[in-house]
Amino acid sequence: MTNHTKQTLIEPIGILVEGESDKNFLSKICSLPEVSLKDVQIEKITPRGGKTGFFGKENFYEITQIERWIDKNRCPKKIILICDADFKENGKSHDGFKKTKSTLQPIISKLCKKYKNVKFDIFIFPNNKDDGNLDSLFLQCATKKIKEKFCCIDGDEKKKTVGYLECVGVEPSVNKIDKLRAELLLSAIGLKDGIKNVGDAAKANGYWDFKHNALEELKKFLLKLKN
Repeated sequence: MTNHTKQTLIEPIGILVEGESDKNFLSKICSLPEVSLKDVQIEKITPRGGKTGFFGKENFYEITQIERWIDKNRCPKKIILICDADFKENGKSHDGFKKTKSTLQPIISKLCKKYKNVKFDIFIFPNNKDDGNLDSLFLQCATKKIKEKFCCIDGDEKKKTVGYLECVGVEPSVNKIDKLRAELLLSAIGLKDGIKNVGDAAKANGYWDFKHNALEELKKFLLKLKN
């Protein structure tokens, strides 16, 4: 009997993201009728997830993680890196849209030189131009029944949310405020269907308004991948 080495099959397009929430959200977006992006594989860049998977120790980009993934999956035709912009107010060297983009661009250049037959691109949440993250995008695109619950958590919005973070012993960075507000909004209507985060919410009905204008830049970007 001849032994055959099992090879990993890869779709023509690979999208590498920070975490499971991003993966679930993008899987939903790609399946929408107006996008219908098939032949795509969406994966976390590292098992742990998070932006540290993109920027590594001392903010050094872990390019080897991407190289290993490309080599393992036999060089797909296109690789897209997607992560959060986050907020420049947090003061980290790679926080904010401009800093995130400037950190990613030289890495894209290096990858292009090594993998000449692969096209690389990036998309930075929420809209490839502003500070924010996937939670920020959800706060814009939440359905009416979710937005009706804003009154439950806002009031004097930032003061109340920051106070909650301080109470539970968490440093109230801008990033954490949007994440907390999104989690509280989901909790306000009752966590169900195994929903833990905004990515899980994308797989269920009634949480995300997928027709919202705030998603147009992402949809346009994904549609271009078909060409």
